[in-house]
Amino acid sequence: MQLAFSALSGGSVVTQAFTCLTAVTPIVASGLHPIYADISPRTYAIDPARLTIPQEAAAIVYQHTFGILDTQAARSVFDHARSRGLLCIEDSAHCLARMARDEDGHPLADLSVHSFGAEKMTATHAGGAIWVNPRTTHAQWRHELFSAASRLAPPRLRDRFAMRSYHFQRRAYAHTGALGEHLKRLAGHAEIWSPPVAPIEASGIVPTPRQPSAFVAHAAADELKRLRDNYALRSSVAKIYDSFFGPVSNSQPLCRYPIEVSADPEVLLRQMWERGYYVGRWYRPLLFPGVDSPDFALDTRAIPVSTRLSARVINLPMQISPDGARELANLLAPYQAG
Repeated sequence: MQLAFSALSGGSVVTQAFTCLTAVTPIVASGLHPIYADISPRTYAIDPARLTIPQEAAAIVYQHTFGILDTQAARSVFDHARSRGLLCIEDSAHCLARMARDEDGHPLADLSVHSFGAEKMTATHAGGAIWVNPRTTHAQWRHELFSAASRLAPPRLRDRFAMRSYHFQRRAYAHTGALGEHLKRLAGHAEIWSPPVAPIEASGIVPTPRQPSAFVAHAAADELKRLRDNYALRSSVAKIYDSFFGPVSNSQPLCRYPIEVSADPEVLLRQMWERGYYVGRWYRPLLFPGVDSPDFALDTRAIPVSTRLSARVINLPMQISPDGARELANLLAPYQAG
């Protein structure tokens, strides 16, 4: 994403704060100013009815949060943005290979960003892909982006080691307690451990983008071959959850399944973890898991819906058996906010 933002000539970028900081750090690292639009409680994405685009905006990012792809909302947001001459970027990190399209089936965005990162849609843990719309009217931006991509350096030896050893390192750190946390920090500083969120990203710095290694490229290609079965499982689980919580997903193959709860979400998380269910806290706090630089310019007073949902939302796993999904939904249904 940083290549795309660095190809802009300046200005601000409209995005959302109900997200991981890794979606906003590239904006800050490119010298641009993030402007946070409020989100819809139905889609967890930018709410077209609340969207105000400032005069200095150069681009907008529409995120399919948790993999909820609402084509009509995306069309409304991009139509508004395009009427103002903005570059339209689609964040499909949670819905790999899926894009919002117009009535004729053409993708809406100028750029669509997809992820092979950890805890996303596949068993891979690194890498990403971008799709550039050949119909984009931003010709100079497209030229700058392609030029920057062609100059990406190959991965270093330490990068290749980090990618190949990711799962081994993760298991080793998890089973060695406090010592594991210490070793993880040392490995991170040595750049031989690649966590889903690098510590420097909280300060508005993006690790240097590089070409994918052969290992990462082959892993991604293998997962794409299995994507149809992957999505079929996720859709079946989403359908079960929808039967308990309402049409949150409309049976879409989500990355995680969000529900707003009336009880203390952290208490519920601990209770579910004790039962063996990996329930998550995305995105609490906003710009998860938190930033430490004023350059992110987060003012929660302007985004009340995002702030409320950040405090009350938990998200359910999608790679779970049907019986497990029903049991988990039964446990949490009494706590769903009305």
